[in-house]
Amino acid sequence: MGAALKPVWVALGFAIGGVFIYLSLRSLDWPTVQAAFAQAHLGWLLLGFPLCALAFLLRLQRWWLMLAAIGSTATRMQIAAPFFGGFALNNLLPFRMGDVARAAAFTKSLDVSASGATASLLVERVFDLYALLLLGFAAVLALSQTVADFPLAASMTAIAGLVALLSVLTAVLTVPKALGRLVLRMLKLPFGRLVPQGLTRFGLRTLIHISHIVRRQGSLRLIGLSVLAWTIEGGVIYSAVQALGLTSALAGPWLAIVSGNLGTLLPGTPGHFGTYHYLAAHALTLAGPDFSAGFLAITLAHFIIWSSTTVAGFALLLSVGGLSSRFKPRRTTPRAAAERKFPV
Repeated sequence: MGAALKPVWVALGFAIGGVFIYLSLRSLDWPTVQAAFAQAHLGWLLLGFPLCALAFLLRLQRWWLMLAAIGSTATRMQIAAPFFGGFALNNLLPFRMGDVARAAAFTKSLDVSASGATASLLVERVFDLYALLLLGFAAVLALSQTVADFPLAASMTAIAGLVALLSVLTAVLTVPKALGRLVLRMLKLPFGRLVPQGLTRFGLRTLIHISHIVRRQGSLRLIGLSVLAWTIEGGVIYSAVQALGLTSALAGPWLAIVSGNLGTLLPGTPGHFGTYHYLAAHALTLAGPDFSAGFLAITLAHFIIWSSTTVAGFALLLSVGGLSSRFKPRRTTPRAAAERKFPV
């Protein structure tokens, strides 16, 4: 993204987030919010913190497996600071700067090249989308059986549209080498000479790393960890619903977490304030609670997730000296050493 467009993109994100915050606040019945909050059960709320920790530890394990597939010898402890620190930075900074840091600022501690780290993040995002769509599909089917007026047709149409979008990303996972050959053919065309050689080399290496991750770790294994992590994170919303004593169909919290996180694909504020809350709360209302009480449940759950990752991330970053720190890997693989000869 060009430097001139960055302020525009930030303004657009805050504008969209602001619109959703306005729509949410306008729709709230404050006496209902106050009454629900006054009867909140602290034990159920506190349960959200270990559930959140478990979900992100599973994602840490998934990332460690992906990095190991491309030659990294870093331990789980060595990648913990980049992993949690990335989420902490995303929570507070625009442009998903935490992802940029994970891909570029910690290559020594991860024991991979920047292209390898980038490949792991791309695979991570695709499998997160797979997991969310699977959970969303299951939640829609469950709610259609338990909620009389559930909008099944509209929900399935939305899922079908997302599946179509995901099919494009699937091609990146299943045939990365074929895509690489296609890129090379396109670069032989006249306009291909305009693409910087370093960028071309980086992109091709990224596709190769994606191929290694999927082939060596297996899609089912990575999808399984992804689904399990998101299912447990949905439990954070479930605990908030129970804390407020709301009447909700069992699948409601998981439809909410799917809707809220798919909404983060839109430009928004750091931490996705507004967008996440509005969409997740409206999804939760389909399972029973009214919008005001549902919005409070989503706000409490989001605070648990946001605060946990932010505090843990910055604590780990500080423990290793900040973003400029570098771990010394236990040993260097020939693959990683060869890749470091190229400054990409």
